[in-house]
Order: sequence, then structure tokens, then C-alpha cells
Amino acid sequence: NTETAFKASYAGESWDASLLAFRGFNHLPEYVTTSVTVTPPANVTVNAAQTFHRIRAAGGDASFTTGKWIFRGEAAYIWTENNDGQNPTIIPSRLDSVLGVERPLGDDFRIQWQFLFRYFPSFVEPSQASWPDAISAAVNQQIAKTNALLLGYQFRTRPGATFRISYDNEDNGIESEIFLIGNFVGGDYLVRPKFTYAWTDSIRSTVGIDYYGGPDDRPLGVLKSFNSLFLEGKYYF
Repeated sequence: NTETAFKASYAGESWDASLLAFRGFNHLPEYVTTSVTVTPPANVTVNAAQTFHRIRAAGGDASFTTGKWIFRGEAAYIWTENNDGQNPTIIPSRLDSVLGVERPLGDDFRIQWQFLFRYFPSFVEPSQASWPDAISAAVNQQIAKTNALLLGYQFRTRPGATFRISYDNEDNGIESEIFLIGNFVGGDYLVRPKFTYAWTDSIRSTVGIDYYGGPDDRPLGVLKSFNSLFLEGKYYF
């Protein structure tokens, strides 16, 4: 179960870039059918387990600074065991890319924006896949829908965006931010406001909220049960 990776990077004046390659496993598990038991007349029992399919990836990233503006971009193509897209129980090969811009606003504020784009060149809907019989079709369609929900391949293209605005002032000991991420296709999103206060140089406390929204059958919308308020305390010594 070995994995290998390679990265070459270059840092120039006001810009940098790198190339990377990876051969290993998808670190997010996918469900697979381990057994199917048919009990006449119409009962079907399905046992499933998690597995980690092999992947290969190649890509790169770059950033460029001009004045107060920072521009970033990265992209990678990932080859999976479902390269032709005909087995929708496994995430298909895909292109993942990110374009972002960042800049400070005054002395204490900073704003960041990113555009996210995922594209599957070969894509087959679970309902359109070819299965040998009706039972395997029904079982594999549900496995495929579950994996697609968890790993984000319900659509051939998935554009999205992130936005973050932060405030950091050492004089008054306040740090705060609002982070948002959303998918344009599907309408699911996450909003995470966070506030930190430094009581002393050694003691800090943080309060924040994770709020997931959108349809229940979308990757972020299905996480509504994890909506939460979190508290954190840190002591430095």
C-alpha cells in the first residue's frame, strides 16, 4: 500500500510555480458492495464496505503578486479506476482547478475570493449505466448515488466559489473572519463566522459557527446535522 509523490518548485521575484505528480490511493473512502442476498419473493439484503481505490494525479500551481494583489491558481488531473466513466460506483477521472485573488483592505482587513471548477470528461449517470440484471442495477445505482453524494460527482461539471473576509488587530487582541463556500450547481453551501479574542499574551478564546445549507441530496446540504457552535480556548507557555 505504498504511495509516491514528486514536486518541483521555483520561487521567482514576486511569483512562484510548481509541478507535482502523485501515485497512490484516494484518501476519501468509497462504498463497494460485498454481498447481495435475495430472499423471495422481493427482499434483497445488501452488505457494503468502504474501500480506497487507486489514483494517479499530475498538476501544478502558481501565484503572482503585484502591489497589494495576490493571484493564485492551481489545477490537477486525477486518473481513477473509472477512467472511461462507465462504472459510476467509482468516481470518474476528472480535472480539479482553483483560481483565486487576495488583497488587504487597510491595515487590519483582508479579503480572499476563489473560483472552484471540477470537470469529468467521461461521465455516466447511475441510472444510465449498464448492469447485467435488474437486481445488480438497483443495488449499484444506490451505491453510485451514495458515493457521488459523498465525493462530489453528481454532475459532469461542478463550479463553485469561496469567499473569506478577515480582521486582525494585535493592539486590541481581536481576530475575526467570515468564510463561505458554495456550489453553483446544486445550491449547497457552508457559512463559518469565527471570532477570537486575546485576553492576554498567553490566553486566547474562540467562538464560531458551522452552518451547512442547501438541498439534503447535495454534498454540503447533507451535512446539516453537523451544524454547530464551537468554543475553543488556548494557553501559550
